Amino acid sequence: MPREPELVLRTARLHLVPLGEADLVALQALNAEPAVRRYLFDDVVWTVEETRERLLVENARLWREEGRGLFAIREALGAPLVGWIGTWYFHEPPVRELGYALHPRVWGRGYVTEAARAVLAWGAEVHGDTTVRASTDAPNEASIRVLERLGFRAVARTPGPVHDTVHFALVGRPGGAGAPDAVSSGSDAPR
Repeated sequence: MPREPELVLRTARLHLVPLGEADLVALQALNAEPAVRRYLFDDVVWTVEETRERLLVENARLWREEGRGLFAIREALGAPLVGWIGTWYFHEPPVRELGYALHPRVWGRGYVTEAARAVLAWGAEVHGDTTVRASTDAPNEASIRVLERLGFRAVARTPGPVHDTVHFALVGRPGGAGAPDAVSSGSDAPR
């Protein structure tokens, strides 16, 4: 039987595990989806190798050095990747922000909100996060609604390469309702 990943955040419907090399092809395909990339990475399609270098190598470094990064969103352990979520450095100078992408075939199910609540609660519990930042392109109304539903408030608007960027902050104890049902480390019992 395959060993469970070292870290698993479970919600009512999702399993979140750190993105890894096994996710490469699905991750590149997800980020290349026209509806996804419209507001992601300035609508540029990255090759598989660019995805490996820009996302997976950096993600592995962040997990190793900071104990956090991007999670794969799955409907069950071992199920196909339906999205990703986590904190990542965006902008210049770099700012750690919540970021996410979800395959259009599962849009409208509340998965990003559910996954974000789990990641935010985990960040508060494990890393002591009290303020979390996020940003999105101004025309991305769906993402703005998700951030507002999570309690983020718009704090600034800046010009971006393609669209203006709306910057958000969540202050207090992020996560709250919708925290993970369980956090597992390897085969240990949930804690």
